[in-house]
Amino acid sequence: MRSPAQLQMDWDREEWDNALEAQAIQHEFEQEDAQLVAQRAALQKEAQVPFDCGDCFDHAYLRASSGVSSHSSYAQAVTPPPKVSDVAVDDHAVAAQLQMDWDREERDSALKAQAMQYEFEQEDAQLVRQQVALQKQAQLLFDCGVCLDKWPEDYVCRIQDCTHAFCRDCMKGYVVSKLQDKLYPIFCPMCVTDQARVEPGVITDDLVQMLGLDDKNYHILQELQIASMSILLHCRQCKESVFVDRAEYEEAPVLVCPLPRCNYAWCKSCQQTISMKGPKHSCDGSSELEHLMKRRGWKHCPG
Repeated sequence: MRSPAQLQMDWDREEWDNALEAQAIQHEFEQEDAQLVAQRAALQKEAQVPFDCGDCFDHAYLRASSGVSSHSSYAQAVTPPPKVSDVAVDDHAVAAQLQMDWDREERDSALKAQAMQYEFEQEDAQLVRQQVALQKQAQLLFDCGVCLDKWPEDYVCRIQDCTHAFCRDCMKGYVVSKLQDKLYPIFCPMCVTDQARVEPGVITDDLVQMLGLDDKNYHILQELQIASMSILLHCRQCKESVFVDRAEYEEAPVLVCPLPRCNYAWCKSCQQTISMKGPKHSCDGSSELEHLMKRRGWKHCPG
């Protein structure tokens, strides 16, 4: 796909070519104008000029281009001499014909220039439409926060919490390094370096799925995800270890082995064994003592 810079270069080249073509047309028009002026001047020089004969005192005619003075009565006289009225009519007809040719040439040149201008405007408008369409289809670019290179938007990994953008290669390398260090959750590399930021962005599981991790690193990720939501509980009776929900573990004062064949219970604080059928447990034994006193009928010493 052509970049905006290439589109601008093509646009400037089209404008330059159109300007040169218009300049060539103007130069051709000026050349034709100068040629018509020269033709008119030549016809005027060739027109017959009357003079008075020195012998018979009649009117005679000679060509203005011959260079013969009116005092030379016998110099290149044109015979038979035409009438003065005929000469005037011929001169006016020639001038009128030249003027008509001149006007026709000017009109044709103006129409030709107008047609060229209209064609140029149509091509200009078409190029503008094509440039706008290509700019809409062109992909936007972004700057990677790690390698600082420009990448198309299709190659972006954007963190939702902080909207920082990275290319997939840099993000994949960063995630793999954190997984090898057994660190989870994985925070945004730019937010981590920003000391003023209180809550850094977190790389989500959906974003990690886009990176295409291999099986080894993906297995590490799953273990870290399970570990972040659970805790490993070790039963002292059956000697088995089981992952339990972290929230339930933190809220429960009494721990119970989740294995159905065991059901061993103990206090999370004092680690003492608790009988599920016995009295309510207390770490200092006060609850058990009260239960025993009521059962035996004992009373507290009044002293």
